[in-house]
Amino acid sequence: HHLPPPPLLRALSRHPQRTTDPAAAALHVVGALPLASYVLGVLRNESAAHQRRMADVARALRGLADFRHRRRPFLFLYGHWRLVHLGEMLLDTLLSGKTILATNDPTFGLWENRPNNPLAKQPRFSRLYERGVTLPYVAHSFATSERPNASSPHKEGFMFHGDFARRDYGVRKRMRALLTPATLEAPVELSDSSFTHKDPSATAREFSQAYQRTGAAYKISSLCMSPAGDTLTSRRVFDALAAGCVPVILRSRFLMKTRLWSFETGMPFPASIAWDEVSLRLAPSMTNGTDDCIAGDRRWLQQWHRAPLLSRRQAGWDAFYTHMDYDNNPDGVAQALLVELQQRVPAA
Repeated sequence: HHLPPPPLLRALSRHPQRTTDPAAAALHVVGALPLASYVLGVLRNESAAHQRRMADVARALRGLADFRHRRRPFLFLYGHWRLVHLGEMLLDTLLSGKTILATNDPTFGLWENRPNNPLAKQPRFSRLYERGVTLPYVAHSFATSERPNASSPHKEGFMFHGDFARRDYGVRKRMRALLTPATLEAPVELSDSSFTHKDPSATAREFSQAYQRTGAAYKISSLCMSPAGDTLTSRRVFDALAAGCVPVILRSRFLMKTRLWSFETGMPFPASIAWDEVSLRLAPSMTNGTDDCIAGDRRWLQQWHRAPLLSRRQAGWDAFYTHMDYDNNPDGVAQALLVELQQRVPAA
């Protein structure tokens, strides 16, 4: 899900504004898939071959006068949070030019500075994320395999399938407290996968069954909880939209206050998508012992569940298919990306 798929590159290559004249292009796109190269190197036990490929990309960029003299911006697609996979030669090269990094989360740079990261002592690399542009995550196939009936009156209840043990300043713990079936007038589907993905004895069948259960839960639920993960955004937001479920985006009040984040931070394509019209946002009260605050958050959820959400679900699915569906509409993703870049590169 961190891998911007080849269909996006192909869509950019056939875009109506594509030109083969470098001098006429306001924006250059680097035609490389570095994460795919890294995964291939791991699978074939050929990490040296991956590093050679990254060095070749660096040399090719340095050989371009427009890049070397910073005449034009260059778009580089890399969704992952480990810049170390690119190698320092390519990283130094990217920093030397007018590079715009297209990635899944602008806060990945915070991970780059962790002590166990080989690049932690070189925080300059995190600037690539800070000045980048955000791409949607790739939604799971269970959400995109068929068009959901977003207007179905039978969609009801809340759902969350995932790991309750993430380090998220207590957001998931409080979410679990809110979604107590006995206190909500709607079905609640919760599944904790924290034990599954860490159990080496788990079989392929068990994973397949869990995958199918999660897909089914998305398709019948009305409100799908989407707490922040290790980073600010979550793949669940895009799974929910694709499945015709309204994502409830949960974020830490502490992090938003201390890091000056908002609910819009890290959401892709704000120039094309009105996120306040296709999602709900909640920063749950984290004060210990405040049952009234918990009850207030729970009432807020319950009131939204009672509200007519058909138009919001339909708008969410339309936004996903039009701007974020790599599998079925990569041209739409490419167009939304270019619209976003036009905010930075007016001539593009």
